[in-house]
Order: sequence, then structure tokens, then C-alpha cells
Amino acid sequence: MSDDVKDVPFIGEWRFLRRVESRMYTLYSTHTSGKTVTLYIHSFKPKRIPDFALNDNSTVSDRLKYYRISCGLMQKEIAAQIGVDRTTYARWENNVLSAYPLDKLTLLAEIFGCKVTDLLDEYNKFLIKGQGSYIRNLQKKKSLTRCRLAELMSVSVGRVKDWENERKRVSMKCYVRLMEIDK
Repeated sequence: MSDDVKDVPFIGEWRFLRRVESRMYTLYSTHTSGKTVTLYIHSFKPKRIPDFALNDNSTVSDRLKYYRISCGLMQKEIAAQIGVDRTTYARWENNVLSAYPLDKLTLLAEIFGCKVTDLLDEYNKFLIKGQGSYIRNLQKKKSLTRCRLAELMSVSVGRVKDWENERKRVSMKCYVRLMEIDK
């Protein structure tokens, strides 16, 4: 610890900064001078073990909740670290959204010590990998014109064009239809 921080009281509590490895976390506190000091690595068990397991059908919400609980963190701690309000993060865990901001998922993956793809369900993987290229490949594979695909999807030709050019996001409902066409 540097001399300017030594023997001067800290305000607040130690807070979680990031998981170093399984059950080992870096904590930080704020010095009375306003400096944030990373000072401590502590090993402890999570507050509780999730009472469910993840599978291929788990939603992003399920995955966020699973990893947060496994790390022994509270929603407000996660929200503060990624720069969103606690209620926003709580909505993410309550399956209110169908698509999630990639920049925040990247931060969450770092906090949880996993890959971003571990947090994603199939729909969000589809969006991240590029819906436009998927739709163009589907059209080639099934020999579909843009007009025929629009007809099968019950959307306008302009909507399909917007999806191909990634100007509009494919809804969950339309994603399910695309997967049925791709069978």
C-alpha cells in the first residue's frame, strides 16, 4: 500500500471487483481521499448454490441468475459493476428482454469468469453471429427468393431486406419461424 493511503481510514465496505478463480475474488474499497484501492484477494464460498442447472434450453435470464448466484453476488453488486440500475439488471434476470446489449454481456462474462457465449441462448447467439448472413445462407440453401421467404415468414419483402442488411433485428417469433423453415 502506498504511503499516501497508509493508516488513513477507508469509507464504506469492501466490495467485489472480479472473480480471480473459483471461489477467489478481488475486493476493493474507497479511501477517504476518494481513491479506489484494490487491496484484497479473498477466498470464500458463494452465498448460496443455485437450485437449478443450466441446459441448452436455458434462457439468458436463467444463465445470468445461475452465474450470479454461483459467484455469491447480489443484483445490486452486478448492476454497479456494469453501470446499470439494479432494476434494469433485475429485469434481465426476470426474462423481460429477448435481446441483451453485447457490451454489458461482455462485462458480465468477465465478472462471472465465463465466455460470452456461455450466457447466450440460441436466439441471442443467432443475433450476435449475424442474422443477415444466416438469412442469406438460408435463402441459398433452400433456393428461396427474398419474396418467397417474406411470404413464408408473413412479413414484407422490405422487412426481409432489412434483416439481411441488419438494419432491423429479427424478432423471437420470426426467429422461431426461420428455424422451422431451416429444418
